[in-house]
Amino acid sequence: MRALARYAEAGIRRFAGSRPAFEAGGEGVAYCDCNGLAFALPAMPVEVVSTHGAGDEFFGAFAAGLARGDPVEAVLAVANAAAASLVATPERERGRI
Repeated sequence: MRALARYAEAGIRRFAGSRPAFEAGGEGVAYCDCNGLAFALPAMPVEVVSTHGAGDEFFGAFAAGLARGDPVEAVLAVANAAAASLVATPERERGRI
């Protein structure tokens, strides 16, 4: 996880003024902002059925949380959980989650 956090820190240098979040599937997610806040969360343990759409689910939840003004730590935890729920759900059942 520390390597993922360092990767996020390097990313912030490239995208100054933005809020990069790097999702790495089974490795988890890392975040870093222009103020130096950097942390990583482990992936949630789920039985993966399909990864199709996981990034869209993650970043949709991430953007929605930021738009509401939620704390970034909570936003990433919710986005992480949303993506985990999606990959554990068969595609034909995803309209129900």
